[in-house]
Amino acid sequence: MRGWQCHFRDDGPFGHDKQTSLREARNRGEYLIFIGDGFSDRQAAEMADEVYAKHSLAVYCREQGIEFHE
Repeated sequence: MRGWQCHFRDDGPFGHDKQTSLREARNRGEYLIFIGDGFSDRQAAEMADEVYAKHSLAVYCREQGIEFHE
């Protein structure tokens, strides 16, 4: 096969379950900083200690009362 192929980390609906990755990091005691801009970032933003958001994720954070940096 020629060219490149994209292999996702898991079978989540967005190709990568970001919330699962953050949960694993939290279980290791890590401070969670998340940067995102869209629909697939919502669950991860809810879990992070610090969020940097723009576009529709910033709107979502405002609506949900999630503190974030724009």
